[in-house]
Amino acid sequence: FDYMDATYPFRVFQGTEGLVPGVGVEVQWKMQEASPFGWWYGDLESLKPESDGTATATVTFRHFPMTSRWYRMKLCFGDSAIRGCVFGGYTGGIRPTTQAEKDLWLSF
Repeated sequence: FDYMDATYPFRVFQGTEGLVPGVGVEVQWKMQEASPFGWWYGDLESLKPESDGTATATVTFRHFPMTSRWYRMKLCFGDSAIRGCVFGGYTGGIRPTTQAEKDLWLSF
């Protein structure tokens, strides 16, 4: 499976495979509904799988202070739905990062 498939900016990344609390993840996010998705790097704090194949995740973004409203995000994902985001904008899916991808994100 190719995570870097060029169509992902325009469709929701589906599934929950490979996600374990404590790992680095990329969250699909976009500001406007018709815009393409970008990826935000964060750490998967918790994961609650649901019986319908979706999951609810809590992701922390450690580049923000713990007191920031952007530090912690809770979102539902796993299917093809685009959902409103508590930060504003919209979220799609989540995928685990490789160590090389995590290292790249942390170099910024």
